[in-house]
Amino acid sequence: MVTTRTLLSAGLVIITIVSLLSVIVVQQNALVSLARSAKTETLTQAFYFTIRLQTTSTMTIQQAPLAASPTSFLGDWRNIDPNTRGNVRVQISQLGGLYQIRIWGQCHPDPCDWGNVALNFYGRGVEGGDRYYALAVYQFGFETVHVTLSFVSGGTLQVTTFTHFTDASGRADYFMIEAFNRA
Repeated sequence: MVTTRTLLSAGLVIITIVSLLSVIVVQQNALVSLARSAKTETLTQAFYFTIRLQTTSTMTIQQAPLAASPTSFLGDWRNIDPNTRGNVRVQISQLGGLYQIRIWGQCHPDPCDWGNVALNFYGRGVEGGDRYYALAVYQFGFETVHVTLSFVSGGTLQVTTFTHFTDASGRADYFMIEAFNRA
């Protein structure tokens, strides 16, 4: 049974999951039905995405992340879901004054190394200070993946990937939100 407490266009989504059954693919119509059945008032956009249901887990998506210095992002991060079908590891490093990110995706038998790309940090204004988001872009021959990183409660790194297919495969673009802890 899946219980939705709140689904607001302002950006706070809390989905409380009561039992583990399988991987559910929520498409646009199904998400709208879920929102209506939960008696929510607004839904700005419905995207195609996959949620892996886990027993008594809570997935929280916050639009307003916690403030952090760029050096707070440094280190080796592991996905909190050992059964993820997405990314298993994120490594953030600094070389001189430049930051880099390296991601490993779930592949078999070993994780797929996406390689290093530049990582840029964004604050609330031009004044500088704390940063709230980091952004990287991976260009693969058949897809472009935009990666955003932000801190949420408890020092968890939220990694969101937006995948846009550039080939003629007809696959739908999608996004994935994952949580990582320091290794």
